[in-house]
Amino acid sequence: MLAVFEQALIAGIGTGAVYALIAYGISLVWSVSRTMNFAHGDILMVSVFVSFVALFMGVSGPGALLLALCVSIGLGVLLQKAVFYPLRKRKGSLTWVLGVVIFGAILRNIGVALFESRSYPAPFAIGGESTFDLPGGAVLRGTYIWVIAICVVAAVLLDLTMTRTAFGRSIRAVAHSRDAAELMGIDSEKVMTSTFALAAVIGTLAGLLMAPLTFISASLGLLITLKGFTAAVLGGIGRGRGALAGGLIVGISEQLLAVSEFTAPQWLAPYLAAGYRDAMTFGILIVVLVVRPQGIFGPRPERFARS
Repeated sequence: MLAVFEQALIAGIGTGAVYALIAYGISLVWSVSRTMNFAHGDILMVSVFVSFVALFMGVSGPGALLLALCVSIGLGVLLQKAVFYPLRKRKGSLTWVLGVVIFGAILRNIGVALFESRSYPAPFAIGGESTFDLPGGAVLRGTYIWVIAICVVAAVLLDLTMTRTAFGRSIRAVAHSRDAAELMGIDSEKVMTSTFALAAVIGTLAGLLMAPLTFISASLGLLITLKGFTAAVLGGIGRGRGALAGGLIVGISEQLLAVSEFTAPQWLAPYLAAGYRDAMTFGILIVVLVVRPQGIFGPRPERFARS
């Protein structure tokens, strides 16, 4: 029994760390543009498949990774320049919401047309086949160690970028007040474009880390966007460190629900199957939106704060 829950906790921390990165990217875009990037996961999906195809064609691992990141940057910039920027100019209109959703749908349909609705193995084998036995009886895969470590390093680097660099200070200035930032000589449009690109890179990194823990498919983008959005709202959208807490809560809750199928009473077990994990995630989202829409770490959901 202890081994089962220990295994679920490890898996939850691993997937939760990835959700946290996705939530961070969503919060980052929201902070500077007040835009909910519903195409975030679809950009992630396309970039991961690019690395998959590149590896299949004989490109080296670092080369495939670099290519995926470049594609993500290009898609992030395209989204901001071709969709959000022209539609945002229409005062009193929410057509940018529809534009972002359509942009994601186009990427998703291209993915389905090229790769069908099949699931594919991870393009990168992070951590190899190494395993470690834990005191409680659980087995720790080397993949989880690497995934968690990379997520922690990425989170630290992002935090340092936001607090210790001129670029990060520009993002925070635009997030606080776009008009005030422009009066200080900051080009808000350039900052916004760079932020969309940075968020796309963060999302691609999260997708590449998620792939070894599951499979990749053309439908991955929409589902992972909703998971990241839930984590961002739960922690307090616009709050960098809140994204970490929200991601871990969602990830651990999912895994604990999955294993509870084997430990619950027989009459209850069918309602706790792993297939209900996604429903539980969206249930958490609805509850948070109703009870505390500013998230756990509110009360300033519109700013991208340090904590």
